[in-house]
Amino acid sequence: MTESLHNSAPMPDLPKGLGASAPDLWLDMAEEERKTGCILDEETCVIKGVYFFLKGNLDIPFHGSKEFFTYTVWVSLNKEHFERIVSLWGNPLRSKEPPYFGWLATRLPSYPETINLQTQVYMNDIGMRPTVILEPNDHPLAIEQGEGMGLPRIEEIVTLLNSREGDL
Repeated sequence: MTESLHNSAPMPDLPKGLGASAPDLWLDMAEEERKTGCILDEETCVIKGVYFFLKGNLDIPFHGSKEFFTYTVWVSLNKEHFERIVSLWGNPLRSKEPPYFGWLATRLPSYPETINLQTQVYMNDIGMRPTVILEPNDHPLAIEQGEGMGLPRIEEIVTLLNSREGDL
């Protein structure tokens, strides 16, 4: 990251984040289909005992600020990692866990396809959502997470999202 990312200039009055209410797979399912073998709560989702999702925060640094734009996203994990995370949910030592590999399970507007981007999920202290870090690659979202984004890009995202209805 560049030096300018660590200055402390105040950001204009724009949203500092956006969130998805559920993984895209859940959102794409018919309501009737969700009634059997599917569970969605505030932080986790299980679909048919086959797909396991965890909600986390994917932070994008603002250029010239110590602030972040945060996408609250869903990540698909394998069953073993999902069960481990759930078993440690109330454990203060959970933040000491190594990161878990996952796949991004949320489409983010203003980017090319984001479903199945490779991630690492870091557990945080109790009361804090996990942190989602994209594996380094040439996808614009991964580049922005690594290098940050400026005010024009933030305004572009906010304008696009204000023109949409519904979930991310």
